[in-house]
Amino acid sequence: MRTDPAFTQVYLDTSIAVGALHPGTPNATACTSFVRSLARNRTRIYISLALRLDFGRAVRRLATNADKLPIEFRQAYTLDQWVTNPLVRHRWLNRELKLLDELLAQFTVVTEIPLTEDIWRLSIEIMGADGLDATDALHVAAARSEGIPVFATCDRDFRRITTPHVHFVQDVREVDE
Repeated sequence: MRTDPAFTQVYLDTSIAVGALHPGTPNATACTSFVRSLARNRTRIYISLALRLDFGRAVRRLATNADKLPIEFRQAYTLDQWVTNPLVRHRWLNRELKLLDELLAQFTVVTEIPLTEDIWRLSIEIMGADGLDATDALHVAAARSEGIPVFATCDRDFRRITTPHVHFVQDVREVDE
């Protein structure tokens, strides 16, 4: 059985939140276990507005791509009506916002790093140096700006990042493939 190391401070990438909140999606089991471990160990959690923005994009993608969620979920929320029914969209998005708030509430300390011009400029440097997209670079820049030692993600795009230390959270079958 895999155990997660005990960290004192961790920056959470959007992929961890999405995985922990959506059973049946890639890395959901590992993300759920990791988040529980962080809460149990009273780890100080860091996020930024980039997580909130990216979370909105991610849950919209889950809702609008038929292969992203288990069919039972899609049916329960009538997600096949996403394009034509604003009530479906509001219901889903409000549900997701509530779930994100509940996820963050389980931690003893959550610090939301404000996105400043300095962080934005650092993110541009990171984009150039490491080839990350804009949102991913904002995440890394926010973590670096606060000196957070660990950056937790499921996203392999961060494999080129050396600072902070990137802790990959992935289901065993995902790692083996």
